[in-house]
Amino acid sequence: MKMIYALDVLCRYKKRLKHYHKGYDPTYITFLTQNNMLYDIIVTDKTDKLGVLKSLRIESSIIPEADKFILLFQDEVYF
Repeated sequence: MKMIYALDVLCRYKKRLKHYHKGYDPTYITFLTQNNMLYDIIVTDKTDKLGVLKSLRIESSIIPEADKFILLFQDEVYF
């Protein structure tokens, strides 16, 4: 489901999209726009929210560098 959420965001940038590639947890997709801005789409559970935000602050090697980050926090789903 996380990849589907990331693809949904990527579709919103399709007119400006130059190149993209699949990443790994928590960065699911990294893409480059036509004006050479590098974006990372990060999808995580709300339980990992603070850990991801802390990793972004300390420039951790877990999350690669980008010009901009798109953060998606997944709510709990009940069936």
